[in-house]
Amino acid sequence: MAKGRAATAPRSVIPKQFSSLREIDQAVAKLQRRIKEVQDLKDTGVRYDDQKIQTIEMNIVETIREVYGQDSPEFHTHEHIEIHDGVHFISLYGDRDSSPERQAHFLAGIPKSIEKLKGLITRLEEKKSDFEASPEEMANVAFQGLSLHPRVASVCTSQFRDGHYPEAVFNAAKCLEGLVKEKSGRFDLEGVNLMRTVFTPRDPVLSFNSLSNQTDQDEQDGMMNFFAGVSLGIRNPHAHAFPTLSLQIEHWNILGL
Repeated sequence: MAKGRAATAPRSVIPKQFSSLREIDQAVAKLQRRIKEVQDLKDTGVRYDDQKIQTIEMNIVETIREVYGQDSPEFHTHEHIEIHDGVHFISLYGDRDSSPERQAHFLAGIPKSIEKLKGLITRLEEKKSDFEASPEEMANVAFQGLSLHPRVASVCTSQFRDGHYPEAVFNAAKCLEGLVKEKSGRFDLEGVNLMRTVFTPRDPVLSFNSLSNQTDQDEQDGMMNFFAGVSLGIRNPHAHAFPTLSLQIEHWNILGL
């Protein structure tokens, strides 16, 4: 029985999930820089065989990899991009006879390469519009990008993804308080009193630095108020009233500890 070629496993395709409007803006800025590099090839009269072309092609490929990821459909499509229009050929008469044709193919490839990059930017702008129109999508994507303490994540992730935002925030704040109690050993205190006692700049139970100078003491004081603010502004209101919470991503930034 004849041996056939070994089957090649299909490459995985993982669409890029952007976590913020800023990330999209940064991606657009990078692609715009690649567009300028391609445009400059024509404006400066570069020949088709200039090493600079390969460098720019590599820059384009690496930028797409960086923006979208190795397994993204965008990278799969453009990983072999060339600033060239038409097929490559080898002239029977040497480069001297073929160079005008090659230069023409190269010059024709410049606007086509620019259009490919502009197409990527257009889709990024569409994604940005989708973010701005959907606070829920922004919140869910931002949540995925957070580096939460495992204990905090375990008590709030399912609620947040199911749209139960008040419960998710309250559970996260309660978990944070529990972690402070465990690390400090002060199970006799709760809420603001716990945070101000444990993190006080004057002989704290838990410190963020060596407290060797005024800058260190100011930092400790700021962190004390930071943790107290979580208890006062997030935990307490939801513990004493029916929760009504709009999507405020800022709540999550202070719990990504």
